[in-house]
Formats: sequence, C-alpha cells, structure tokens
Amino acid sequence: MFISGPDTSDQKDEEKLRDGEELYRVLFENSNDAVLLTSPDGTIYAANPASCRIFGMTEKEIIWAGRSGIVDTSDSRLRLALEMAGTGKFKGELNFRRKDGTTFPGELSTVLFFDKNDQVKTVMTIRDITERKRTEETMRKSEERYRMLFTNMTDAFFLAEIIYDKGGTPRDYRFLEINPAYERYTGLKKEQLLGKTILEVFPDISPMEMKEYEKVALSGIPTHYEVKSGEINNRYLDVYAFSPENRKLALIFKDITKSRQAREEPGKTHDNLEEKIIERTAELEKAYSYLKESEESLAEAQQMAHIGNWNWDIVNNKLLWSDELYRIFGLKPKEFEVTYNLFLTYAHSNDRDYVDNAVKKALNGKPFDINYRIILADGSERAVRAKAEVIFDENNTPVRMRGTVQDVTDLKQMEKALRESEEKYRNIVETANEGIFLMDAEFKLTYANKRTAELMRYTHEEIIGRPVMDFICEESKPAAERNLEKRRYGISEIYELKLMCKDGSPFWAFISAKPLFNKDGDFKGSLCMFTDVTKRKEAETKLKETLDNLENLVKVRTKELEIAFNSLKESERGLAEAQQMAHIGNWNWDIVNNNLFWSDELYRIFGLKPEEFEMTYDLFLTYVHPDDRDYVNSAFKKVLNEETFNINYRIILADGSERTVHAKTEVIFDGSNVPIRMRGTVQDVTERKIAEEKLRESEEKYRNIVETANEGIFLMDAEFKITYANRRTIELMGYTHEETIGSPVMDFICEESRPIAERSLEKRRCGIGESYELKLMCKDGSPFWALINAKPFFNKDGNFAGSLCMYTDITKRKEAEEALANIENARKKEIHHRIKNNLQVISSLLDLQAEKFKDREDIKDSEVLEAFRESQDRVISMALIHEELHRNEGLEKLNFSQYINELADNLFLTYRLGNDGTRFSKDIEENIFFDMDTSVPLGIIINELISNSLKYAFQGRYHGEIRVKLHGEEDREYEIEDREIEDRNSTAYVLSVSDNGIGIPKELDIGNPESLGLQLVTSLVEQLNGELELERNNGTEFIIRFTVTEKNNQASTPAQ
Repeated sequence: MFISGPDTSDQKDEEKLRDGEELYRVLFENSNDAVLLTSPDGTIYAANPASCRIFGMTEKEIIWAGRSGIVDTSDSRLRLALEMAGTGKFKGELNFRRKDGTTFPGELSTVLFFDKNDQVKTVMTIRDITERKRTEETMRKSEERYRMLFTNMTDAFFLAEIIYDKGGTPRDYRFLEINPAYERYTGLKKEQLLGKTILEVFPDISPMEMKEYEKVALSGIPTHYEVKSGEINNRYLDVYAFSPENRKLALIFKDITKSRQAREEPGKTHDNLEEKIIERTAELEKAYSYLKESEESLAEAQQMAHIGNWNWDIVNNKLLWSDELYRIFGLKPKEFEVTYNLFLTYAHSNDRDYVDNAVKKALNGKPFDINYRIILADGSERAVRAKAEVIFDENNTPVRMRGTVQDVTDLKQMEKALRESEEKYRNIVETANEGIFLMDAEFKLTYANKRTAELMRYTHEEIIGRPVMDFICEESKPAAERNLEKRRYGISEIYELKLMCKDGSPFWAFISAKPLFNKDGDFKGSLCMFTDVTKRKEAETKLKETLDNLENLVKVRTKELEIAFNSLKESERGLAEAQQMAHIGNWNWDIVNNNLFWSDELYRIFGLKPEEFEMTYDLFLTYVHPDDRDYVNSAFKKVLNEETFNINYRIILADGSERTVHAKTEVIFDGSNVPIRMRGTVQDVTERKIAEEKLRESEEKYRNIVETANEGIFLMDAEFKITYANRRTIELMGYTHEETIGSPVMDFICEESRPIAERSLEKRRCGIGESYELKLMCKDGSPFWALINAKPFFNKDGNFAGSLCMYTDITKRKEAEEALANIENARKKEIHHRIKNNLQVISSLLDLQAEKFKDREDIKDSEVLEAFRESQDRVISMALIHEELHRNEGLEKLNFSQYINELADNLFLTYRLGNDGTRFSKDIEENIFFDMDTSVPLGIIINELISNSLKYAFQGRYHGEIRVKLHGEEDREYEIEDREIEDRNSTAYVLSVSDNGIGIPKELDIGNPESLGLQLVTSLVEQLNGELELERNNGTEFIIRFTVTEKNNQASTPAQ
C-alpha cells in the first residue's frame, strides 16, 4: 500500500513567510513617515506608530475614521489625487486633518498591489511638510514685495553677471534682469537685452563707466557718481552701483538732466527744482517703506529656517549680525556689538582653532563651508554650519567678508539616529540564523554573511571570489549546474543540495535561490539563502533504507502473510489512527475491475461516515468544488499518461461547508504499459491554508511597505558617472539629487582612498564584483567609512555597461578596529621587551655558572667554560633581536643591517682576550628588514661563524680580519614548492662570513660536521631553505644563499 506523508515544502514556505513578516514589521513600525495600508474605497486596515503621532489618534481611531476622516475633503486637489492613485503610483501634495480638527499640508505617495484574492490594495505614505510650506510662503511673500518694488520704482535698474578674463579682472557684464523704467530710459525691450553683454549692446560706452563697474566688482563696495551718457540721448544720469552677491553687478540710475540745467540756470528752474525735490523725497520714502517690509520678511524667513547672516567690514573692523544670528547664539538681537574675538569665545573649545584657521584661509582667498559646535550663554551645545566668502579690492587686499550660519543641531541628531537604525538592520542580516550569499553572473561568491562562513567552516576571505561549485559535493554538481542555469533564465526555486565543508565533511542544505538582473534585463547574479538540513536528510535516508528493506521483505515473505494477518490488522488500525490524527486519507483504485477503495479517514475528510456507501469516481467528482472540477478531472486523465500529480483543490461537504485538500497520486502499469491500478493520498489542509493565507497577506503588506522604502544603492555608467542614487545615498552624502546624478563617483571619495577606488573600478570593467571598504567624503567635507558591495553589468553584446553598488556606513567599526590595532601593537612590544629581559637573565645565569668552574684547576682548560660561553653567545644573539624589535616602532620586522653591527660588537667583546688585533669589516646593504622567522636562525648562524673565526682562525697570530657581507641577489630564480606564496614578492639574498686566518682543515666535511656549532649552522640553513658553500682560498669563507618572501607588505618569511 502506498501512503504519502505531509508536504514538507509547505512548512518551509511557512517558516520563510514568518521570517519575512518579522523583518518587514520592524521596518514598518520604525518609519518616521505615516504609513497606511488601505483599499481604493477608502477603508484603512493598518497604521504605523508615526501615523498615530502625526494625526494625534490611536490606530483604532485611524481605522475607524477611514480615508475620509483624515483627508481634508474640501481640498480641490483630492479628486485628482484619487484618480491618479487609482491608476498606479502617485506622488503629490494634499491637505490632511488631525483629530483636533486642524489641517496640515502633507506629501502623499501611494503604490498599488494585489493581494491573494487579486483585490487591489494601496500603501499610502504621508510626510508632514508644514514647516516647509511656511518657509515657502514667507519667501514667496518676500519675493512678491521685491517684485512690486522692482516693477514700480521710477529709477532704472539692471542686474548683470560679471564676466572675468583669465587673470580674474572684470571685462564685461551680461544682462540678467531689467525693470520697466530701464526700458523707458533706453528705448530697448527686455527681449533685446537679456543674455547679451553691455559691450555688445553699447560698444561705445564710456571707459569711465566701465572703470567704475570694475571697482565695484573687485571690492564689493558700492559707489555713487554722475555721468553724461551717450547711450541714453546724451542725458545726465545719477548712478548708484553695487554688488548684491558674488559675481553680480547691479545699477540704479535716474535722469538728472533738468537738475543739472537748474544748477546752471538757477533763476529759471528754482520753482521746478523745489517741486522735483518734493517728488523725489516721496519716491525715496516709498522705496524705503518697501525695503523695510522686505527686510522684515527676510528676517522672518531666516528665523523659520534657523539661518542668520553676517557682514564684516574688515577695513573699519565693523561686524554686523542679523537678528536670527543673535538668536542662534542664544543672545537677544542687538544685545551688544559683536567683535570677531567675542564671536570666537562662543565657539566650542575643541573647534575654536579649526574655525579661526578657516577664517584665516578665507582671508587668503579660500571661501569656507564648515561645521562646528558653539556653546550658548546657558551652557547648552549646538551644531552649526557656516559659509563665508571674502571680497578683495583692486590690490587683492581683503576689504569685506560676508557669510551665513545655520543651526543644524536637529539635522545632526537625525543623522545619528539614521546611522543607529542602519546599524540595527545590518546586524539583523549578519546575525541571521540562515546562510546568505550573493553570486555574480559567473556564479562566483561576492558576499557571504557570518552564518555562511560558520556553516562552511571557511574564513570570509577564503569564500569571497571563489566559484560556488568549489563548495558543492561531486555527486551534486550535475544537479547544481542545472539549477544555476535556471537562474540565467529568471527562474527562482527552492531545492536541496549536498555541500562540502572546508574539512571535507558533507552537509545537506535547503536552498532558496533568486536571480538578479540589471536595468537592461541582463542577468547579473543571484541571491541565495540556505539552512542546514543534514539531520533531516539523514533521517530521510534511514527511512528510505527502511522502506526499501520492507519492500524486499514483502517479496520474500509472501507465504507468511497468513501468519502475519492479525499483526497487519493491528497495524491497519494504527495506521487509521495515524491518518485520523494527521487528517490524511488514502485510496486505491483497481482500474481493471473498477473497484475504488477509500480509507475511513478519507470518508471523514469528505464529511461522510466510513463505508457509508460504495464510492465511485463519478460520485467523487460531485464532491469537488464546481470551479475546480475540470481541473481535477484533467489531472486524473493526465496521470493515466504516466504523469503523477500533486495538487490542491476544494471540496464541498454534505453540510455545504467548503474545505481545501492536498492530493498526491501515482499509477501502476502492467508489462504492456497499460494502467491497471491507481493509488494516492488526500490530506485536509484547510487550517494550514488559512494560516498560510494570513501569513501571506501580512507578508504582502509589509513587503510592499518595504519596497517603497529607501535603500543605500547607486548605479554608475561605463564612465563611472552616477546615473541613479536612492534617497539613502543622498542622505549619507549630504548632496542633493541633482548634484549627485551625472557626477563622477571619484568626486565623492577621499583623496587618500582614490588609488584603491581606481583599482577597484577597473575590476568592474573586467567583470569582477567584490566587497571592499572605502573612505568617502560628504558634501560638508566630513569623511566616513563605507563597506561597499559592487557588481558589474554588461549589455547584450557583452560590453561593459556600468556597475551597481550597495554600501553601509562602517565608520564606528573602523574606529574600533583602529583602537584594537593600537592595543595589539602595545601588546607585541611588551612581549618583545619581556622576552629580551628573560634571555638576558638566562645569559647572566650562564655567566655566573661559568664563574663557578673558572678557578678550578682540574677543569680550568676543559670544554665546560667554552660550552657555557657558546650558549651565552647564542642567547645574546636572540636577545638582541627582541631588543631591536622593542626599540623600533615596527613590531613585525627587524632592521637586520643594524642588528649585525651590535651582534659583532658583542662577540668581539666576549673574545677580546687574545684577539685585540683582529679587525671586523662589513659590506651590508642598508635597510634590510627581516621578520622573526628569518632573523632568529640567521642571527644564530652569524653568531656561530664569527665565534668560530675568533676562536680558531688566528691561533698564533696577533692580526687578522673577519668580514661579513649581506646583500640582495638579482637574476636568481628559486623553485618554490608552496603554491600559497606564489602571489608574494620574493627576494634572494647572499650572506658571506669569511676570515683571512689559517683556514679550516681539509678533512672537514661540511655536509656532515662533527662540531655542534657547524651542525647548528647546517640545520638552520636547511630551515631557511638555503644553500651553504665553503671556500678555502686565503682563509675560510662560508657563503649562504637564501630567499625570503613578502605578502601584503607584511613581515618576510623564508621560502618553503
């Protein structure tokens, strides 16, 4: 009898849905904007905490109020918003209503999605923009007042852009704006002037006027003069010129021809002069009134935006602050006169020098844009952003400085909160219990979380960049290759695979894989999540073995069925009980005789009494839901063509209730491939489906909310210019979206990190994705460290099209790593110091022990004292190494050139008796650095060879010379067996220790020496993987050739 167990894949889906629901819920509840889940008819199903705060309601009150209860229905834009939202995504502004009846402007974003029943649902995101609207309204009113003054003033006005030559001298001025009075004076229309320069329109303009313009442009100091203008019908003009902002020139002038004539003919024009004075005075009073109102509006705008401005007349040392700037510093407006030195007292003590230096640099022509902290009168600390520029006279002397100061304390606090939030979500991924990894288009791993490394038992560095096939058991590779090919065709799937750990042990993984594509639809890799299911697979294997053995036993023991009948009946009852508990029934259809058998539990699933009547196939179909009947009948027909099925469908019970069942079926064929029997199982999965649907609804709700949230992602084209950046990128870098798009990515990278970035970008062109760390630069100049995951993508022709980058702020982690590195250096330094002291103690003990034997006549000339002295020299040679490492800043490498000198001095001091005439000469390459693995054996070798020369080379002679040479050897190749060091830099060296003494005995075999010293030398040369040669010409010379390797600028090690 064939009985199928419950479908474990559904259980896995349920667990995955539950995990996804938890992640999305955290993001939903921590959003700063109001997020509502609604339907198109206005029903609200859920509201996050930010919604409750913004609307002043509980979640239940928001749901009860519905959309019409939170939207200002009198807003004329509502109808258009509803129409646009019904067609898909919508973003716009709308007025909303709080619980207390007040309204506020909001920025509304909506997105549609379909739930399990294909019903349309909507995610609404609402941002309160009240403060932004107030500021915009204030600025609009101010602009209207200025425009009214500009349009109605009787004096002519124009605004021009200053055009400089290469030397920085103003040469011409391009018209940007003119008022109606200017058109009346010149007879020229606005369309004829805008965009053209003064010299293009008035080529014969007076040089005196151009000189006056130049003075204003260079110094920024306004000027007032009278001139007879040939351009305006030889009329006399009263001109006022000033620079309203950097690189701009403005002129206000009026016709004073009549007044000049009045001065020349006072008797004729006295009456007219008095009338004109009265008229001009009225005009000035009106203009003053407009300017006063505009000044008040500007002050209000500054107060709302927390921006103050200042102006410093450097020549007269007069510093003017706006009222808002006083308030930013916690002072009453105009409370007292501010000086530069007084201003510096309010700067935070740790930032004061920084601010002062910025001002000094600005006086040398370098404008600044900086952030610093201030301490208010009440002791509280605030953060401000300051911008400034300097105006110079014609002698390039600073005459005036002006700038703005904005209170950015709230912004800084928000940035801190965002960093903490990002850290929280990154920790969620890194501490996940499932392994998560990303692959590129070539199926090489580009990212792996901590759990992946733990399960595979590799280090993170050993995983990244390797083909995923390296981690798959040989027997599973064909299946893995087929699965990977499906990713290229956009197919996601869940499957099981046998993987291989680093230690060679296999384990089974339950893998969920999803393909990734670039914006052009090209395959660029895949995302995989996996769980260790080894124990479950072992249990399944044992179960399969048991079932296979059971079938064999059935064939062998057919004749014993009568004896086992009672036992089988008992088993049948147990099976029926098990089916009842699991809501699984089985059936068996004898197709030849058309006999259909149902188990008792299957009758109960269909709402019938066991064996109430004989079941037929046609009768069974009447219980299938009408909408599913054709589907089920078609499945049974297909199964007769050797196709098994595994389906879900609905049934209608006798009492009219509806249930959902899961059915599995297989067909048995005879030798002629004719179906003779069909068997299968039916499981009631109604409760599970209800639970899954609820989970799926919840998952869909939060997934759609998350999909509308911002992620830290940007795209670059083939020239590495940014083509897309999401909101999170804009927030981290501090630039606007317009400033970011189209800019080279190198503009956002710190100078010190640009070589690394350039190498990394070149890897993208070669199709290499990677994760790496980089130091970036925000718009305000502040640096921060980022962990970047970068992937290349290519067009359909295989040409490099750009790359995708995702990055995380890891500044705090880098600071922690730097602190740990400092601690580790201090620890190593202390270790070298203690080892050196301990070796010196051992040397002293050997010296004391030798003294005990020195005066005894029976052993005075024995080898005991010599052995003590040799041992003491060897200990001292090692102690000197640790002393050098402790004394130097580099704790990993030793300056071996300096070490040889100290070692030789110590040996000559030890053997000075009888060797006063012996000289020491050296030919040593400067700044040779070796690590401990090379320095210790090489130091002992030199100690042994110099000691040997001092003891034996000059017996019977008063004079002699010992020579030591050490230098790198070019054009020498060594065979390196260890493939792990192929990527290191290898350097060959030659060490020579020689003397001009009596020479070493000819019978000495250097390959098999008898003395301990030479045995030690040959052993240590082998440890260095070197070559030892002995020359006997004019004395003795030992030549040692060896190679050291260096990896990633770390300490040298002998080639193995």
